[in-house]
Amino acid sequence: MTQKRKTTTKSDLKEALTRLLEKKDFEAISVSDIAREAGVNRGTFYLHYVDKFDMMDQLIDEILQNILLLLKEGNPKNKEEACPGIVKIFEYLKEDFDFIHAMTLNRFNYTSKLVHDFLFELTKQIGPIKENIAMVYPLPEDYAQEVFIYSNSAIFFHWIQKGGVESPEEIAKIFFRMSL
Repeated sequence: MTQKRKTTTKSDLKEALTRLLEKKDFEAISVSDIAREAGVNRGTFYLHYVDKFDMMDQLIDEILQNILLLLKEGNPKNKEEACPGIVKIFEYLKEDFDFIHAMTLNRFNYTSKLVHDFLFELTKQIGPIKENIAMVYPLPEDYAQEVFIYSNSAIFFHWIQKGGVESPEEIAKIFFRMSL
């Protein structure tokens, strides 16, 4: 009897990493642990990733690229248009919540960079946010932007730590009350 070829290997590896991150620190997880948890051999892991750090980098980059794509698709010009675009981003994050939650608990620096990059792009692409930052924070532009980024990062991380209990619509409204 022939076995069906597994076509979901990368997805299985991600799910395995997510389960492992819920149990132990990323530093304590080995490639063998990930492969075993995913039900594949180490060689299969290495067909996709150089090591566990490369895996994490690729997964985070994929999330950021998807977020930026959603942001560009919406390309809101004003605050009325912006909220639905941000809702879509939070819906995307909610779909992958288990991984994002596990990653946030274990690799805060990775997640922090992801959120920072997203919010930085947001300030560049949504005019009303950029204008509001200048108005609300009477600081040099780069400092005002950082205050905005870290304030909204706190909202995002609080949502994650609470388990994403608010709907994407609710968290987008909270986010926009702070932003616009």
